[in-house]
Amino acid sequence: MDKLIKIMIVDDDVVDRMAVKRLLKSAGISLEVTEAEDCTEALAQLSVSKNYSTAIAQLSKLDKSQHLSEVEETENSLPLNQIFECKFDCVFLDYGLPDGDGLSLVKAVRESGLKVPLIVLTGQGDEEIAVELMKAGASDYIAKGKMSSESLSRSLYHAIRVYRAESDAFHTSQKFKESEERYRLVLEGVNDGIWDWDLSKNDVYWNDRLLEIIGLSRDKFGSTMDALYHRLHPEDKDGIVRAIGAHLEQEITYNVEFRLLHSSGTYRYCTSQGKAQRSSEGKALRMAGMISDITDRKQAENALERERQQLKQIITCVPVAMAMFDTQMRYLANSHKWLTQYNLGWQSLTNLSHYELFPDTPNRWKSMYQEVLKGDVVSVSEDAWERADGSVMYLRWAAHPWYDPDGQVGGIVMVADKINELVEARETALEASRVKSQFLANMSHEIRTPMNGVLGMAQLLLRTPLEPKQRQSAQTIYRSAEHLLSVINDILDFSKIEAGEMRLEKADFDLDSCIESVIEMVAPLTDEKGIE
Repeated sequence: MDKLIKIMIVDDDVVDRMAVKRLLKSAGISLEVTEAEDCTEALAQLSVSKNYSTAIAQLSKLDKSQHLSEVEETENSLPLNQIFECKFDCVFLDYGLPDGDGLSLVKAVRESGLKVPLIVLTGQGDEEIAVELMKAGASDYIAKGKMSSESLSRSLYHAIRVYRAESDAFHTSQKFKESEERYRLVLEGVNDGIWDWDLSKNDVYWNDRLLEIIGLSRDKFGSTMDALYHRLHPEDKDGIVRAIGAHLEQEITYNVEFRLLHSSGTYRYCTSQGKAQRSSEGKALRMAGMISDITDRKQAENALERERQQLKQIITCVPVAMAMFDTQMRYLANSHKWLTQYNLGWQSLTNLSHYELFPDTPNRWKSMYQEVLKGDVVSVSEDAWERADGSVMYLRWAAHPWYDPDGQVGGIVMVADKINELVEARETALEASRVKSQFLANMSHEIRTPMNGVLGMAQLLLRTPLEPKQRQSAQTIYRSAEHLLSVINDILDFSKIEAGEMRLEKADFDLDSCIESVIEMVAPLTDEKGIE
């Protein structure tokens, strides 16, 4: 020990104090020495706490029959064994002191919690006193008449080594206790059941949470693995036993799901993971793991699955072409009409990719699907799909996002209606209308030619000398022919209207003359029918 050693010498005799210092220094020991003449001063020097005066006051209340444990705690509610920290490597103290003997001081120091080697020096060689001192906590006992540099240095070194060994052991023990306490807090604080199986003793520790999952007290449940096996669902038991055996013998990962019987008679859904601790030869010594109660999650999953199955049945039976996809455009459900509309037979589409099933899907549709997956709704009244085989399919379709329980887009629901027949009917109607218009136009041209001849003859007739009655009849013929020609022109105009070529013209006309002309044209017919 080459470093500086801090000691305190407690003796009311200055000569004895000097003798101890001289002998230790002659042994080549580097010392820093503090001196005290009685118990009170010694305790004051030993303490580095601000509360040492309170502790000393309490020590003064002691008589030789009392122990520090019987004294009340300090004013700040700290027990005496928590208010002292020692600043010395060793203390040499005289057995006989003015305010008490060495035995009382040793007891006071030890009961106060001070951790420091104490070597008692006495002028007496009483073995009984030596035994009492050692029992009280003294590190060594030396008669003053036998003191030498060798005996003092040997006792000092031995006391310091023992103290340091005890101190290291104490700190190691404290760390172990702290670690053990943390482990216990973790075991009891987690929301999972913890089990620790000692294979050599077939003894299992269950934490409180695991017992809570089962609904039994520790005494009623037992402490063997069979207690757990007996509460497994009959359909799960063999698989779990095999899984544990496979892990212990072959180191196969143990991660299982099973049903565990609760004391209420109902089964709880659980998952379990575990790992074995092995010797250097690979033999399993113990196995520990956890059991998590997932009943609530499992029930929610089952309810969600039932809803999905109901939705799938609804989609399957709807009389329209409908399909449900996930975010990757994989089929989740589809109607029978979807299969027949796209000539897919009766194959199952579940988990198939829509793009792999229809590789000729237009890129514009893929872009629209992505917009739907972002939350938009798409509706198209008519869309032409040019298939890879050269055919064209006309569709009226719409796509809408569906949402999962977390409010996130889970995929797309699509409805499509093949409208090829409607498009063909429309085109047929348009063609018929075009033919009709062409027919009317042709007929109008055919009728216009003879009508022009009638108009020409009427004009020539009106240029000849005629009697008033004859002239009126000739004028009526002319106006009727002219009106009929106007009707023919109107027919041509209707053809233009249907062709989208109608034009409106603004022109002046004489309403009275127009009415008189109409009357003259219909007058012969009204006369024949006797209508005035």
